[in-house]
Amino acid sequence: MPLISASSLLLPTPGLRTVRGSSEALELSAADDTIRTLEGREKGREQVVAQIEWLDAYVARCMASIYEEKLNELTFHPRAVVFRAGTASCQVRVEDGDPAMVRVMAQAVGGVKDSAKLLRELNELNAHSRVTNAWWSDGDVVVECSMLAETVDQNSLAAACFFVSRVANDIGVGFAALFDGTTPYPPAEMADSSDDAL
Repeated sequence: MPLISASSLLLPTPGLRTVRGSSEALELSAADDTIRTLEGREKGREQVVAQIEWLDAYVARCMASIYEEKLNELTFHPRAVVFRAGTASCQVRVEDGDPAMVRVMAQAVGGVKDSAKLLRELNELNAHSRVTNAWWSDGDVVVECSMLAETVDQNSLAAACFFVSRVANDIGVGFAALFDGTTPYPPAEMADSSDDAL
């Protein structure tokens, strides 16, 4: 059986300036392809940046509408809106990447050491939740809901904020007591009693 050389397998390439099999032709073709790829990536990156900037502004407008009566409780940052929900510290964050996402997150508890018992509790919580996910990371118990950018509107964002903040607030005090942690904010009754003492 005759051997087939690598140069005989080359297919004609549009824009190739020399004869088939020439290493110079391969180098020129590869350089042209690289330039086209880089130009395409740059154009794509510019489009992604524009989409993320638009999404960030859209999310900020939606949050301002959702919390219209409590607007002073929102803190606006580039690509994030931060707010308090009971004992939880919450944020809505625009995340660039492919695909673009909006994440509603809440820190339920801080200063917690990981343990098998904690992970079992989080697993049980996740098994029963249809909307939110909870996990431990660097001492924090976090609750979140991720949404594709295309699915975000005022109603879906309001629902995600409601579920995430509700779960984080509901588990915060209990998890803090069980796992020797602290909630980002004191429970309302504790905050009220400390205000009365002043």
